[in-house]
Amino acid sequence: MIIEEDGMMPFTTFGPASVEIVRDEKRVMVKEILFDLQKREATLSCGTRGARAGDFDPRARETFIQW
Repeated sequence: MIIEEDGMMPFTTFGPASVEIVRDEKRVMVKEILFDLQKREATLSCGTRGARAGDFDPRARETFIQW
């Protein structure tokens, strides 16, 4: 969500309702989730929709999660 909404006006519940919609070219998707259930951790990878493996993707991010 942070990657997709970069450069958009912050959401507010005050004032007149104006809704900005994320353009298709800014959309990202989950590319891979690697789980290690014994260690209780995972790595989540996301990136630009339609980007091919091996190509540079400026929106690619990885997040490490533990529980």
